[in-house]
Amino acid sequence: MNTPVFEIEKSLYAAADAGKRRFVVSAPTGSGKSTGLPVMLLRKFGGRVLVLQPRRVAARMLARSVGALFDMRDEVGWHVRFEKRYGENSKIVFLTEGILARMLLSDPSLEGVSAVVFDEFHERNIYADISLALALRAQRGLRPDLAIAVCSASMDSSALFEYLGGDSECAAFSCSSRMFGLDISYAPPRSRDSAVWDCAREQFERLARSSDSGNFLIFMPGAYEISRTVGCILRSPASKGFDVLALHGDLPPGEQDKVLAPGTRRKVIVSTNVAETSLTIEGVRFVIDSGLARVARYDPARGVNTLLVERVSLASAAQRAGRAGRTAPGTVVRLWRQSDEASFERFTASEISRLDLSQIVLWLKASGMSADGVGLFEPPPAESLDRAARTLANLGALDAMSRITPLGRKMAAFPTQPRYARMLIEGMRRGCLREAALIASLSDCGRIKLPIENAFAAAARDELVGDAASEPEEIARLCELARENSFDEKFCREFGIHSANARKACRAAADLERLALRACRGEAPAREPEPDAAAKCVLCAFSEHVGARLNKGTLACALAAGAKGEICRESRMYADDLFVALDLQERRGGAQGVSIMASMITPIKAEYLREMFPGDFSSDTVVRFDERQKRVACVELVKFRDFTVSENASAEPPKDAAARILVEKILENPAILKSFDDSAKAFMERVNFVAAVCPESGIAPIDAPALREIFLQMCWGSNSISQVKNLDALSALRDWLSPEQQAFLKYAAPKSVEISPRRRPAAIRYDASARRAVISASFKDLFSFNPKSVSICGGKIAPTFEILAPNGRPVQTTSNLEEFWKTSWAEIRKELKARYPKHFKPDSPY
Repeated sequence: MNTPVFEIEKSLYAAADAGKRRFVVSAPTGSGKSTGLPVMLLRKFGGRVLVLQPRRVAARMLARSVGALFDMRDEVGWHVRFEKRYGENSKIVFLTEGILARMLLSDPSLEGVSAVVFDEFHERNIYADISLALALRAQRGLRPDLAIAVCSASMDSSALFEYLGGDSECAAFSCSSRMFGLDISYAPPRSRDSAVWDCAREQFERLARSSDSGNFLIFMPGAYEISRTVGCILRSPASKGFDVLALHGDLPPGEQDKVLAPGTRRKVIVSTNVAETSLTIEGVRFVIDSGLARVARYDPARGVNTLLVERVSLASAAQRAGRAGRTAPGTVVRLWRQSDEASFERFTASEISRLDLSQIVLWLKASGMSADGVGLFEPPPAESLDRAARTLANLGALDAMSRITPLGRKMAAFPTQPRYARMLIEGMRRGCLREAALIASLSDCGRIKLPIENAFAAAARDELVGDAASEPEEIARLCELARENSFDEKFCREFGIHSANARKACRAAADLERLALRACRGEAPAREPEPDAAAKCVLCAFSEHVGARLNKGTLACALAAGAKGEICRESRMYADDLFVALDLQERRGGAQGVSIMASMITPIKAEYLREMFPGDFSSDTVVRFDERQKRVACVELVKFRDFTVSENASAEPPKDAAARILVEKILENPAILKSFDDSAKAFMERVNFVAAVCPESGIAPIDAPALREIFLQMCWGSNSISQVKNLDALSALRDWLSPEQQAFLKYAAPKSVEISPRRRPAAIRYDASARRAVISASFKDLFSFNPKSVSICGGKIAPTFEILAPNGRPVQTTSNLEEFWKTSWAEIRKELKARYPKHFKPDSPY
C-alpha cells in the first residue's frame, strides 16, 4: 500500500539496524501512520506489535481497516474495555483505555511483543503518558530489544524527542500528506438560543445546494448532539440522495463500519472527534465544525473524572479542517466567530494536568512505584498527587503512611475509577452487587428520570418504583423497569424514563458486575443483601460528600469542609438530617455568588459513619456565637473528618472567650451597642487629636487595638447581646484615661465653644490625621466673636472656622477670622445679600 508514511520506511529500518529502538514519527492527518506504521514495524521486528489508541471506536475500526488493507484479517485484533478480540496468532493488536498500562504493570517483560506504537500522542491521553513511561522502564530493564514508536499529528515533537533520549537513543522522522486548498468560513449561531444541530443543518443545506459531489463530515461533541444533528438533517429535503450516518463509541460495531464502507451514495457523517485524527474517511470535501468536544476533566464537585463539553483547541480545529482537503479542494464551515479564536487554547492540555490521578497512583502503588518517580513525560501537578492520595486514604486504599492496604490492592485489580471499585467491592460484601453496579453506572449515562406532567402517570411511576430508600436507588429501579420492558419507547415515555440512557446504564452495570466478579474471583458474594446495603455502598465511595439538612423548613444544607449548599428540589424527599450526595454541582450567580447544589441524595445514619470509618471521628469543644440565640455558647462538636456530625451545648463559656467574641460582634456591627453613638465617637476623636498634637501629655490614641481592649473590659462577665447592648460606651472610653488625662483633654480639646449668648455652644469637630479643629457657625454669630477666646492645645492649633450662610451651608473656611472680615467678607456679603436680602437690615452691624 502506497501511503505517505511509507516514505520513512527505509530510514526507519536503517536507524533500527544502527541499534535505535526509539522512534518519533511526525505525520499529519491522512498520512496513513495509524495503519502503515504498525505493519512497517511488524515487517522489521516480527513478533507482535501493540498499538495504543486513545478511543475504543478507533481501535476497533483501525484493526478492521489494517486487516482488510494488508490482507491480514486473521492477524489483526483489538483489546478494549469489556471487549477482547485477538488470539495467539494475532500479530498486530490495537489497545486502549489503560489496557497497555495494566499489561506493563502486570508483566513488564511484555513477552512476545516486539514493538509498541503510541498513536495520536498529541492528544496527551493519561494512559498514553503512563504507558510510555512504563514501556521505557521495561526497555531500560528487562526488554532492551523492545521498539517504541511515538506518533503525533500536531504537537511540537522536539520535547518528546529529548524525553526519549535525543540523538543518542532516538530517531525522528516526518512525512507529508497531500493537501489541497481549503475555503474556511465562519457561521456563528444567530442567537444564544440557537441549537448547534440546527446551525449545522442550515450550513449543510446551503453547501448541499452548491455542489453535487463529495461527502460531508460534521463534528459534534457527543452522542446526544450527534443524534439531534442526524435527526435534523434527515428531516431536511436537502438530505435526499445522502446516507446520513452517526459515528461515536456507543454505536454497535456494524453501525460504525458503515461509515468506512464504500457506497454509491454521498454520505453525511456526524462524528465525535474520533474522526479528527484517528480515522480517515474517504471522499470528504465538506467539514462543518461545531468547535466543541467532550473533554475528560476532574470534577471537584463530584470528586470523579467526568466529560465536559468545551471548546476545542486551535490545533484540533486545524486537524478537523484538514479532513476536507485530502482528495480535492475542500470547504470548511466553523460554527463560531473568527474573533472567538483569540480565546481558544493553542493545544489541548494534557490529561495528566487536568484529571484525577487516584487510579494511576493506586495502580503504581500496587506495583511498588510512585507517580512522581516513574519518569513521566510531563510531571503531574503536586496538588493533583496530594488530592489523589487523600481520596485513596478516604477510600481505605492507603494507610496513614500512604502505603497501599489489602483493600487497596483489591481495588487496583479494577480497571475503573477507585471510587467505583470501592463501591463494587462493598456491593459484593453486602449482597447488593447488581444495585451497586447500577448506581455506579449512573454517573456517565445522562438523565434517566424525566418529568411527567400527568399526575396520574407520575403516581403510577411512584408505585412502580416502590419504597426506594434513596434517589440513586429510585433511578436504578427505573432502569430495571425499562430493562424488564425491553426499553420499549412507549413504556418509557409513559413513565418518564429516558430509554436510551437507561439502556446505556444497564449495559454499563452488567459490564461492571462482570468486572467485579472477575476482580474478586474466589470470593462469593453475599447471598442476601444487608439492611441499608446500597446506602452503605454509596457512603463508602463518596464519604467526602456527606451533608446535613440545616432544618426541615428549607433546602439549605451543611457540607464537608465547612461549605454551605442547597438541596436540589427534586432530591428534597430523600434529604434526611444526614445524607450523602453523589452529585455536588457548583453554581455561579445571584446575590450569594458561588453556591453548591446537592443532588442524587442517599439518606444515612450517623452510626453508618461510625461503623465504616471508626478512625475518622474526633470531638472538640469550641466557644462560638450562636446567631439564633444571640449569645456566646460553649459547644461540644463531634466530627467526621472535617464535617460536624453533631453538636451539643456544654458548660458556660469562659469569661475571656465570651468577652472577646462579643467584642468582635460589636466591632462588626457597632449598632449593637446603643451608647456607641456620635458623642462616644466625638470623644474618641478628641483623644486621638490630643495624642497627635500633644504627645507630652502621655495620652495614647484610641486606635483599633485600644478600642478592642476598652470593649473587652466593658463586656467582661457578659455572654449575650442582651447583656451588652445597653452598656455605657462613653463611660468606658473616659475610664481609659486617668483623671489627670481627662482634665488635660478638657483643657486642650474642649468639646464646644460659646459663640453667641443667644445660641447653644458650637461643637468643635476634631480631625487627628489632618490636625484640625473645626467650628461651624453662621456669619451673624461669628461677626462679633473673638477667636482668641478659644484655645486649642494651648494655642498650638488655630481653630478653623466654617462660616455658614443662612441656609446652613458653608460659604467660606478660614483659620484667620480677623483677616477674613477685612479681605473676603465684602465680596461674599454682596452675594449673600442678593440671595438672602431679609437677613441684611440697614442697622445690621455686618
